[in-house]
Amino acid sequence: MLNEYIGVSHIHTTASDGSGSFEEVVKSAKKAGLDFITITDHDTLKLKNREGYYGNTLVLVGEEISPDKSHYLALNIKKEIDFNKFKNPQEYIDEVNRQGGIGFVTHPFHKKKNLPFIPPHPWEDFYLYNGFQGIEIWSLMFDWIEKVNFFNLPFHILFPMKVLHGPSKKILNIWDKLSQKRKIAGISGIDAHGSKILPFPIFSYTFAFKTLRTHIWCKTLNEEEVYKSLREGHSFMALDRIKNSKGFKVFTDGGYIPGDKIKTSSEKLYIISPHKALFKIIKNGGIYKEFNGKEEEILLKEKGVYRIEGYISGKPWIFTNHIRISPESTG
Repeated sequence: MLNEYIGVSHIHTTASDGSGSFEEVVKSAKKAGLDFITITDHDTLKLKNREGYYGNTLVLVGEEISPDKSHYLALNIKKEIDFNKFKNPQEYIDEVNRQGGIGFVTHPFHKKKNLPFIPPHPWEDFYLYNGFQGIEIWSLMFDWIEKVNFFNLPFHILFPMKVLHGPSKKILNIWDKLSQKRKIAGISGIDAHGSKILPFPIFSYTFAFKTLRTHIWCKTLNEEEVYKSLREGHSFMALDRIKNSKGFKVFTDGGYIPGDKIKTSSEKLYIISPHKALFKIIKNGGIYKEFNGKEEEILLKEKGVYRIEGYISGKPWIFTNHIRISPESTG
């Protein structure tokens, strides 16, 4: 029996280049009804000693390792990591692992400078590195700016939800390919800096905390369980401002959930949604089955990695982590 908890990742405060104080961020998280948040200021763990419960909200603090390129979200680390001490990303990936942390490649394909106040921070061939636990599959900020320019900027400001198009096909394809070799957890990130720097609704903490969120399944809400769920991929990401996805479930008759490996030759998969949507079951990067509705049972009989995408009125809504079927493997 697992419970569902809702949170957001990739948040900046005045400890780096965010506009809101720790207190303002926590207030917004509580107002949004979040169960947990992960604050990841650039190149600092200054707020680490302020981790804990604030009302019903658990606040965790990590670091966004932030050279000019190849940003990396480091969670559950104890000591600050200075990228200047390392020659390449592999070395700070290894340092996160040495500390027993969890690392996520973040906004890997942002290469365009559409607006002067949001510079690009891409990765170069991040999939050639080893040891990272996951990828920020869907970034709220970089989804919003993907097609923005000075001509359509007013529309983006007035109707921010209308311009979001979900994770890029490129990142999804790479994620699916990598996941056929080993577990790669996917998370969403909002890259929140607050509205004083970028005075548009979507960039305020209060607004952003109600948009793109990561839902985890675990026994209880504490630091160990949250980090375990994020590492294992026992989660899904959802654009909850379209429809609140709380109550969405994916499981098999053997009790497996996204993030798990199945060692039997077949499993019946159950999908239960609080809202009717178009759901796509993706196997090894291709569409395995589609259905419109709220509930479905699907027999998974073939080796591969399976995940679910959900769409409401053509808009991206839900993306789960993979369930892996590998009956001949014990790894």
